[in-house]
Amino acid sequence: VEYHAIVGDADGGVMFTEEEYAAFKAQAVEHRRKHRLYVSWRNAATSMDCKVVGPSSRCFCGHRWRDHATDMVFESDASMQKKKKKRRRVPCRASGCGCGAFTYLPVHGNQDLRCSQCKHSYSDHSSSSKTKHCTRARGGCTRFDSSFRCSCGALMKEHRTVIETKEERIALGKPVENMGGGG
Repeated sequence: VEYHAIVGDADGGVMFTEEEYAAFKAQAVEHRRKHRLYVSWRNAATSMDCKVVGPSSRCFCGHRWRDHATDMVFESDASMQKKKKKRRRVPCRASGCGCGAFTYLPVHGNQDLRCSQCKHSYSDHSSSSKTKHCTRARGGCTRFDSSFRCSCGALMKEHRTVIETKEERIALGKPVENMGGGG
C-alpha cells in the first residue's frame, strides 16, 4: 500500500528493487515536501473548502488524483495573475487519457453522477473538453450539468477545483496542517 501511494505508476509496471525504491522514496518525499500542491473542492460563492482532495479522489476523467502529474512545480500566484491564468492545470498521466486538468468529481466508490440534461453518466461526457459535452447525446447535450448538491447546500456547478501552493493557502488564511481534521 505504501509503495503504491509513493510510486504510483512511476515504475512503469515493474516493481523497483529495494535500493531503487529507497532512492525513489527519498527523492519523492523531498520533492513533495518542497512543492506540495493543496487541492480542494471549493464553494465559489463562499470560498469554503468543501472537500480536501487526497490521492484517491476521483477526477472527471475517471482516474485518481495520484494518476495526474502531481509532481509538477508551479509558478507563484503573482506570476500566474500577470499571465492572466485562471487556474492551474494538472494533466492526467494515464495512457490514452486526454484529460488536461484535474477536475474533482464528488463521487464515492461505484457511485455514479448523472447529467441533468441528457441523463447520461459523467463517464459518457468528454473529460478533455472544457464544457464536458456528452459523447452519446449526438449534439443534444453540450455541457455536463448535475443536480448534485454538496453538504454546503450549493450545486456541483457552484464549486471549483482549486490547486494551491502552501504559500497561497497561508496568504488566504487556509489551513496547511492537519488537513484531514484529525487530532
